[in-house]
Amino acid sequence: MVVRNCIFFLCACTILTGCAVSPTSAFKEGQREEKIALSGQKPGHDPLSLFSYAAEKESDPELKGKYFNVLGDALKRRGRVKTAYQAYESGAMVGNKSAGNEIYKAQVAGIYQPKNLSQVAGAVYVPRANGPKGDGAALLLADLVGSGQLKGKKFHTSTYWLQKAAAGGSVRAVRLLAENEARKGSVKSAAAYYRQIDKAPPKVRALSEARNNFLGKGMPINRSLGLSWLVYAEDLAPADAAALAAKLYRATEGKYYADELKRVAAAGGIADLQLGGSGGVNAALLAAYAAAPTDDDKKKALAAVIAKADAGDAASAYELARVLDSDGGFASYKPGAYYVTALEKGNLDSIKFAGNTIAVLETDDPLTARILTALEKLAGQNNTEAQKTLGALYIVGGPVAIDYSKGVAFLKKAADGGDVDANYRLGVLSIQNSKGDSDIAAGKAYLERASQKGNVAASKFLAEYVKANP
Repeated sequence: MVVRNCIFFLCACTILTGCAVSPTSAFKEGQREEKIALSGQKPGHDPLSLFSYAAEKESDPELKGKYFNVLGDALKRRGRVKTAYQAYESGAMVGNKSAGNEIYKAQVAGIYQPKNLSQVAGAVYVPRANGPKGDGAALLLADLVGSGQLKGKKFHTSTYWLQKAAAGGSVRAVRLLAENEARKGSVKSAAAYYRQIDKAPPKVRALSEARNNFLGKGMPINRSLGLSWLVYAEDLAPADAAALAAKLYRATEGKYYADELKRVAAAGGIADLQLGGSGGVNAALLAAYAAAPTDDDKKKALAAVIAKADAGDAASAYELARVLDSDGGFASYKPGAYYVTALEKGNLDSIKFAGNTIAVLETDDPLTARILTALEKLAGQNNTEAQKTLGALYIVGGPVAIDYSKGVAFLKKAADGGDVDANYRLGVLSIQNSKGDSDIAAGKAYLERASQKGNVAASKFLAEYVKANP
């Protein structure tokens, strides 16, 4: 199919009296008239009608394609974009490369959808995808086939074109292949694709995907997929997977996949998965809060401690946060905000709870910056709990960009400061990401420290490593 000349204008025959003019003569006359028009003068005949007549009447495919391409250019200069692309489409279908390039760019940009998509794809997109630097066209074909706009054996499958684009160096294609595998539940296959484009160690991707899918950070919630990534991360970094499992359990109040999260946490040496709950809280205050039937009644029950906490009293802020943490809080009274206040005012017991809070925040949440500032201040004062919390945060990412080197640096400070869990985590990291014997030796030393201080997970990991590497 080609674009009919009368789509654009009155039939050129009304201008070319007698209709005995050849397509070539009409095209040359159109060029002369177009030059006059471009000079700002009024042409004697409409160059667009002349180009249209030439394109319609020409039988030679090469010339026909050329005439349609020139017609498209002339239409575009006049701001008649849609009609211009109709002309380009006709030129592309008879093999004109310039017209095909215009159609390709327009479809990629989303400004034109060819009416004869199958023909255009066969004539333009497929040859382009199979040629040098064809990853862009391959990505377009992957999208068109995947969305069902193109069908048939000659167009293969969406995965076929994504793999071709990936082979051509397209990072986006590799990412799409990974996402497709993940959606199918093939986490290991997805991880293999991600390894082609990730600069950070594989465990960083696994932990990040586990968190983001489980909590719906930057993507729809998919807890089963998040759990699959977590289990995969457990094979790569059991200590970090355990820490994340604990955070996911607390963030979702143990409502989803509780047994699986407990298992991953326990395997990595974390037995305490309790929510804020009642531990360390004034029993009478908690009982009064739990018995309050309405939000107003809860506020009244907590009025005294709220007043002190809002005035900046660290102990009261922490106590209030712990009470609110028993059920997630009410109205505008949430545990996270009071943990942060307690942390900022110097209550060290609030560090791990503030760490749990930031793990589920977004980057632009005001609490994120406050927690980071407070933790970094404490870390600078050699507080190992703050250093360990920051280390885990930068390794897993979420509210902060993943920075593996920075995370390891914080963990090393905590480990060298005597934190048992940090020694265990750093030992595992050093061995799993070793670049030589010195890393292995350092990893063993960290694990031995943790093991000597009663860390069961460290003893188990070290024993298994030594057995496998005599």
